[in-house]
Amino acid sequence: AHGTRRVLTCLEGYEEVGTGWGYDVVTCLDGKFTAPRLRCEEAKATVYEGRLKIYGAEDFDEVTIPYIHEALRDAMKLQKSEVQLGAVVSSLAAGSDSLPPQGEEVADCGLDNVDIPPEYKKVVTGVCQDSDSVSQVKISGTDITCSLLKQLAEGDCSETLGGLMKLAGSGGPQLPDGVPAETPIFDACPVTCGKCNDGDFYVPSILIENIELPKGCETLTASRRRQRRRMQEGRDGEFLQIVFFLDMPNKKDKDIQAIVSRRVSDQGKFNANFMDDFRFLLKGSSVTLPLGNFTDPPSSAAQLLIDRKATAEIDPPQRRRVSKKMFELAFPGNLSDTSSPSPSPWTILRRPGIGRPKIGMPGTCGGHGGSKSEGDDGFIPECCELLESLLRFLDGECGALLYRGEMSSARAKAFCEGSPGSQGQNRGSDSCHESFNQILEESHKFRDSCPAWEPLKTMADSWCAKAPDHHHKDGKRAAYCFGDILSDQRDMGFKGLASRNTKRLDQICASHSCFRSNVRYMTAVRQLAEMGGEAADGEAATEIEQLRGPVPAELQEAFAREQNGGRLPYYGPFREELLDVMCVRVGNEYCQTTALLVADDNPIDNPDIVLNPCSSRCLMPVVSRMGTALTRLGLDRHSPFHRQLGQLLVAFSRFACSRTTEGSSCRGYLFSPGTSGRKDGSALLAPPSVDAFDLAACRSPCPASYVGDGQCDAACYSEPCMYDGGDCLFQSMFPHVADNLLGGISTPECLPYEEDFNCPKNTCRLQLIDGLDKRGCCVAAAMEILRAALQGDVEQTTLFDAANVPVWQVDRSVPFVEQKCGLSLDRTCSAGQSFQVKKTDLFIENLDHEALAKNKAALGSLEMLVQDVLAGKLGTVPTDINRIVFRPNMTTPSSTNAEVYFQVPTGDANSFITKRLEQQLRSGSATAALTAALQQLSSLESLMSDPKRPLRAGVEPQRTHDTLLRSATVNPLPLSLAKAPAIPPAGTLGLKDLGMTLPLEACSEEEVDKAAKSLKIDSLKSSVRAFKHTEESSVSCADGYSATRGKQPDTLLCDNGKLIVKNGLLCRQMCSGESPELPFNATTPPRAPFLAPNEAGNVSTEGTVREGGGYRAVGEGYIHGSSREVSCLKGYTAIEGKAPETIGCVDGQWQELRLDCRADCTELSLGDGYRVEGSGLTHGDTRKIKCSPGYFSTKLVAASTHTLSVTVTCQDGSWAPPQPIKCVKPDTTTKTPRQGFFVFLR
Repeated sequence: AHGTRRVLTCLEGYEEVGTGWGYDVVTCLDGKFTAPRLRCEEAKATVYEGRLKIYGAEDFDEVTIPYIHEALRDAMKLQKSEVQLGAVVSSLAAGSDSLPPQGEEVADCGLDNVDIPPEYKKVVTGVCQDSDSVSQVKISGTDITCSLLKQLAEGDCSETLGGLMKLAGSGGPQLPDGVPAETPIFDACPVTCGKCNDGDFYVPSILIENIELPKGCETLTASRRRQRRRMQEGRDGEFLQIVFFLDMPNKKDKDIQAIVSRRVSDQGKFNANFMDDFRFLLKGSSVTLPLGNFTDPPSSAAQLLIDRKATAEIDPPQRRRVSKKMFELAFPGNLSDTSSPSPSPWTILRRPGIGRPKIGMPGTCGGHGGSKSEGDDGFIPECCELLESLLRFLDGECGALLYRGEMSSARAKAFCEGSPGSQGQNRGSDSCHESFNQILEESHKFRDSCPAWEPLKTMADSWCAKAPDHHHKDGKRAAYCFGDILSDQRDMGFKGLASRNTKRLDQICASHSCFRSNVRYMTAVRQLAEMGGEAADGEAATEIEQLRGPVPAELQEAFAREQNGGRLPYYGPFREELLDVMCVRVGNEYCQTTALLVADDNPIDNPDIVLNPCSSRCLMPVVSRMGTALTRLGLDRHSPFHRQLGQLLVAFSRFACSRTTEGSSCRGYLFSPGTSGRKDGSALLAPPSVDAFDLAACRSPCPASYVGDGQCDAACYSEPCMYDGGDCLFQSMFPHVADNLLGGISTPECLPYEEDFNCPKNTCRLQLIDGLDKRGCCVAAAMEILRAALQGDVEQTTLFDAANVPVWQVDRSVPFVEQKCGLSLDRTCSAGQSFQVKKTDLFIENLDHEALAKNKAALGSLEMLVQDVLAGKLGTVPTDINRIVFRPNMTTPSSTNAEVYFQVPTGDANSFITKRLEQQLRSGSATAALTAALQQLSSLESLMSDPKRPLRAGVEPQRTHDTLLRSATVNPLPLSLAKAPAIPPAGTLGLKDLGMTLPLEACSEEEVDKAAKSLKIDSLKSSVRAFKHTEESSVSCADGYSATRGKQPDTLLCDNGKLIVKNGLLCRQMCSGESPELPFNATTPPRAPFLAPNEAGNVSTEGTVREGGGYRAVGEGYIHGSSREVSCLKGYTAIEGKAPETIGCVDGQWQELRLDCRADCTELSLGDGYRVEGSGLTHGDTRKIKCSPGYFSTKLVAASTHTLSVTVTCQDGSWAPPQPIKCVKPDTTTKTPRQGFFVFLR
């Protein structure tokens, strides 16, 4: 607020520059803070810094660094402690698009290697820049800019220029000559559309799609010659550069300068001394380097220096102020073990290869000076031992195989299949990967107590994940995904993925793609590094530029937090959840351009992110997925800002385009600033004040000045710091949204989430009447969004306790408000029109239903868990799951069934959510996520039927071959201030505070009819009628059906709206003995009928084995679920499918048999007059037949022509044509060869 003050101080590791006061105070004046006078810069140390370049050593690795240190110290004639090595950088680190060595045979994919059609030359420059041609277009006198084009296209840069011109109508603007109408906006405006960075190389997609690329090229690159020239400018060969420091605290500056002058002024002498020492040290220790093909013997490092005529060049040390942190981390040359890469914090920076991961050792494991004991970070001693085992593993041969040298497919294969030291020659259980998996297996029993176990398992799985064949890039993908991590890493970002074509995105976005595996690896490495408080190397900000929240204080630079409002990008590796955002697809098109737009802007701060957001096919699905990703991010990173922002984005996608009966969308009412009609609506949610005394236990990394300063800091979000003094409450982070959501509520007692909600019906109506009149059904959406927001505040209990106010009661739904206030809020904006709710049947294995029903607290926790998990998988708000009914599992008494109701919206959102729901259930993704969450819910441990078995969620078995979703028609009340809907049935969520027993639902005629058809029971079909709750009926299977589960007759029971069979009777149709899928009649072509067991014929039968027609089937029975294992008989070969193949009887139909067995042919034996060429005897193999020398061919059997050779083909056991050629000798009794030849023709 105006007049608010902030105290600024420098962060730890930074020092004040200038004022000398150590702090500064800034004041908020009319919406802006005064400019700070305090200046902070990173703490510096004054040292002598020099640089050493070793030409010809650019690919030397960490093993050689101690020898470099010793040779440098000796050449300068200094003590070991007087020289320290800082950053070590290879010139190979320059650019990720470096070229292959001269002479290497690769396809020339340069832009100058193709012919550019004349019509595209105006838009193909090879440089990333917005086209000048765009400015030549004018509309109503307005100059067209790329920003305006993007806006006109509603952010969809895939729109063509010609398409936009058509929208202007006849007589409108025309495209300049030379600019094709089919040019997408992102080709004309690549910088504005985020396709590339200004000045980078860029080839428009319109060119690539309309020309034939050079052989072996998937895209075009800059000119090969241009790339080499740019790489070599200003550089004379490759080199290794070492920054070093002189640490001579007891010597004066003039003495140090004299030493430097004497020792390094003669470059030639220094080069000779240093290189002689360096070679001598390397040779004496037999240091080798794994260069070239890793299967080749390692090369002698000393000999490489000789062969390459390596030289050294030194920049004499100068007195400089350098980063104190960098100086303190310098290498002092005291490594005891020089046989393996150094475990020190620094490594050589170079492009090839993927760096050895940093493993952070927590304080309880002895990291950062801590002691090995169980502590607050959750690391038990066994977990510390696991991390130490990993470090030993990486320091050994396996770590060198994986990380010492350039990553390749062959290197990954050797790690995964070969034993250490074998370079992949030996396969077996002693492979590096198996060795590490054994370490994990031995620690599996304490996996739940070790935070490192899951990321270690993810990393191990990623090392040896195999590339699916159909995801290969035309066969060029590595057999193991990790072999491609370098190329994949370049695409791990919004801008990188936004430029990829559909074919590449199909590969990347597949559920089991290599790209996903490598993304998981990067995430796991980050998690392992952070366990010791370190950030992983090489991290860059992802491009969520405007989806910014206050980041943890430890990631902020000095007090930049106040200068830029504390809104910095999210820092960290690209996560799989963010990949899902880029993989959103509507119809046949990916929405990556919209995803990039959403990543660059925040739809909550800017609801008009595109001109007509509700007309965009991509926007809402992308925003939904982005919200899910940020919610997950907030939970993982303990950032309440990102969690709340993620929830708001999901709510935006769900409610922004809902419409009132007057046709107005809810977007403006809910998310646009200044639309609440209130001056200070958030006063109802006023955060409690925090006394300084309450912060006595608040410690670093949270500066005390950050607490209660109006900005949410994740570093301060803890109980000792009073949850940042209320800065992370919803109304503090998103005040304009909070005002909108409160609508017309003006008194605390009428806020539904107050603990003592005591608002009389008439008062409640008066409070809401104005809002309902103006906002209609959007009021219900506002309540649901507010409820979810306040749910995030509830965990900040110390704030409420300090202010002596009760926490919010968020377990209250819209139906709760409707019943309490006696009105209808029309949550679905259906205006009284009927719609369909979706239902699915799940089970929770090993959960005792009887014990669950008695434990109300555990039941409530389970309901909330199922809501949150399934809503997260769908990308919708939890309240769309409005009812869950738990029942005993009739076939497995130790388990519990759950019938889940989805009250999804109408229109496009209904189609999108329904399709995604079925996809998530069918793939098992939703139930896998639910299983993982169940196993973390401690309140269910006492309710497990068997404590030794884990809980597991799944889809109700009887629905796996049926549709996974059922529908039921609902007839809602329209918006009404006079009447509330009927009291919802038992199982409806958010009504526990209603103070009444919810009614148990009857089973409608519609439900009875569906049950009869689904269960295949006969006795109900003739008299379909509604069943009351608890009403029963005896049922049996219909004619032609058999009981595949349970016994008949069984009892059909109506239980709270669902018909269930008490003993689990399941009826399915039997398969007949005749099936076109089991071809055992050898007298007819393949796919002939399968003979029934007692039928006669040329089929041999021996127990459950049946043979005939080239097939062998093992198995018996014809009821639903019976199966046959089918293979080819000896003398037959499968030309399609894979043997053996198992097919089953599914509800009266045998599954399709893909296996196609055809008879083999015998060898051709035609006699001396024939010469046969070719091999193979299976169906489809061919032979070329010629006459032997001295023999001539007669007329063909099937044609009246002569030939010198003929081809025959094996067709199901016979060569065809059967007698294609006849070879005979000429009659030698004739007088001349010519006469003999004509005799032969006769």
